Amino acid sequence: MYPNKNFDLKEPWNAQPLIKDLELERLLMAMANGDEFIYQVSKVALLNPETQKDTILYRQAVLKDCLNNQNAVRELYDIAVTTTNEIKRSLFWLGSSDNPSLVVDECVRALKIFVPSLRRIRSVAERFSEKFESIGFSTLFSVIKSEFSDEYLTVLETHLNNLKFEDGVSACVKLDEGNAFTEYKLQKPQKTSFLDKLRERQYTFQLDPRDEAGAQILGQMRNSALKKASLVLNEAVKNALNFFNILKTEVAFYLGCLNLYQKLRKPVCFPVPLEEEERLEFRELYDVSLSLLIGENTVGNNLSCSGKRLFVITGANRGGKTTFLRSIGQAQLLMQCGCFVAAKQFVAPVRSCVFTHFKKEEDPQGMVGKLEEELKRMSEIVDHAKRGGLILFNESFSTTNDREGSEIARQIVDALLKREFAIFYVTHLYEFTKLVRNYENAIFLKAERKEDGKRTYKIIEGVPEQTSYAKDLFYKVFAY
Repeated sequence: MYPNKNFDLKEPWNAQPLIKDLELERLLMAMANGDEFIYQVSKVALLNPETQKDTILYRQAVLKDCLNNQNAVRELYDIAVTTTNEIKRSLFWLGSSDNPSLVVDECVRALKIFVPSLRRIRSVAERFSEKFESIGFSTLFSVIKSEFSDEYLTVLETHLNNLKFEDGVSACVKLDEGNAFTEYKLQKPQKTSFLDKLRERQYTFQLDPRDEAGAQILGQMRNSALKKASLVLNEAVKNALNFFNILKTEVAFYLGCLNLYQKLRKPVCFPVPLEEEERLEFRELYDVSLSLLIGENTVGNNLSCSGKRLFVITGANRGGKTTFLRSIGQAQLLMQCGCFVAAKQFVAPVRSCVFTHFKKEEDPQGMVGKLEEELKRMSEIVDHAKRGGLILFNESFSTTNDREGSEIARQIVDALLKREFAIFYVTHLYEFTKLVRNYENAIFLKAERKEDGKRTYKIIEGVPEQTSYAKDLFYKVFAY
């Protein structure tokens, strides 16, 4: 996910509004394909827009590799999932125990699970590395092949076998005052033949079976001898588990993208992120969630403009305005998480953050008025806003009269434009469109309506009209 750091699984504060307003749940379910872990990783990646163009392009290159080598990517994920699950079942302490003997036994058992998994991962790297071109996978496979060689894994297995201490724990100590044992140093187990044992002069001490205090003392001596080894092994298990968890997490996101790709029945493209240029251009941009629901019948939209940051969308009721708004938000999030976009072409600036402000249902308890609720949500957005963000308004501040709602909308839009926000505003507030009509950075779009009242669900450039053609729906419902 990053060329030089790990991916953090942390949801943003506005995760639920984004999911609901942009209808991302169906998209995320398609990415997950029944895997809860892929769902969680995809959700966090999608809802935390990456703001560095280089990182977005880095992820795009990794995803292109994944699309061309799907079997290898799925094999990597299966290895990581299987290994982490086995480790979770085998470990009952979570890295903290005051019994070094127990820690050593548990760690050895865990590391014996890791070794065959490391061999399988190296096998994937050797079989497929030449087919991958991205920096991300090239680096991963290079590290795997160099760090997990046959020689290394053979030595590791030898050490693990020695750490079972089948012939007992050997240690040397320093005798302190009163012949107290100090400075324990664990000795490598030595394999000696029966004849060698007969030749060696050995001094032994045998406990009486009923000597519980003596047994306790011997146990303490064993733990003292294994203390340092337990710390080293504990750290080794943590590092190995961390490696597989990171691998599982980061591959999960790309698997989510692969799952989505396989379910879409319309074209997708890899977008072009812009850092400084204020340009927006797309062809056949469509709503992913709607496409997953109805398939190829989804209508796509086109737009090409430069230097515009206020997009005012008006027009006929049920003409596709909200669907268009969702497609914009989805495309921005998909682009900035490094995924493909649901369009034939998509070029857009990278935004610092993405917000939605959609009209909500009225408070059922009647404790808060609709306008007050809208303003409170707007205040929360302002508290989290960063310069250069994107915000999508859907009929916001229309719960009061046209004049007051329009003035509220204008003041908020002016403040956001000063902070270099890009604003998409679906509205029926005709007075508001008049207030912003002369803004140099504004462009006006509308839902296309034929002369006979038919909706094409296309969004085109057009001057705002005073009517939303609600009578069309009236005549349709009552069959006039």
